[in-house]
Amino acid sequence: MKNHSGFSLLEMLLVAALIGLVILAATQLLFPVINFFQRGRAQQKATLEARTCIETIERVLSNGRASTVVISTPPTTPAMPSGQIQFLGVDTSTYTISWSTSPMNTVHLQKTSAAGVTNDTVLATHVTQLSFCWNPNDPGILNVTLQMTVPFDSSGSPGSFLTIYLPGQTLRMVTS
Repeated sequence: MKNHSGFSLLEMLLVAALIGLVILAATQLLFPVINFFQRGRAQQKATLEARTCIETIERVLSNGRASTVVISTPPTTPAMPSGQIQFLGVDTSTYTISWSTSPMNTVHLQKTSAAGVTNDTVLATHVTQLSFCWNPNDPGILNVTLQMTVPFDSSGSPGSFLTIYLPGQTLRMVTS
């Protein structure tokens, strides 16, 4: 009888099949974890964008003159009621903050200096609601509401969207 060292073909096939099953099981467990972290990262990014947008709006409005405020509905289709505010800043520039469809669902800050130079900045994307309202008892107090609906992926399925809602952010404008 000969003594052969090594593995038979059957043993090699069994090991390959077992390794394949282990890899398949690991990937099936890994995909949900990766998806969870991707959603978390998208949520963090969207929340940061929403907070940055509302903080910029608050900063600009707090340096605006309350007596010059005009709240209107921007000329867009679809319409965003009370989605635009125009006012004169303490620096004598004219400011317009509005929801826009160009590009779709964005918030723009337009600043026109006293010299007539206009600067347009996109503050946020995926904005599905922007509204301004003032307190009838004190026109120096404004409320700003912002809502964003951000896709996690390109599937378009109902569970693939995150909605961030920042209701009624109250601020005071310059009253003189």
